[in-house]
Amino acid sequence: MYCANCGAKNQANATFCANCGAKLVKPAQSSQPTQQVQPVKPAKTGKRRADLKQVRKWEKQIVQPLQEYYKANPDQGKQRRR
Repeated sequence: MYCANCGAKNQANATFCANCGAKLVKPAQSSQPTQQVQPVKPAKTGKRRADLKQVRKWEKQIVQPLQEYYKANPDQGKQRRR
């Protein structure tokens, strides 16, 4: 059985897709022979790549300067407990 949402192949008795978690609809039983259906792959939107670019931008702007600061000033990262 193939998932109508993502096109992943699943076991015949599965209720939900193992790939995307969508509920699987069992095909109706018919006396006519069925045709083999090719799974449809979702179109890539490029959103994941845009998200990764944003994360890398934040890393350069925020994380790297903080790491450099704490390397230069190791005592600043320690908290005192009273």
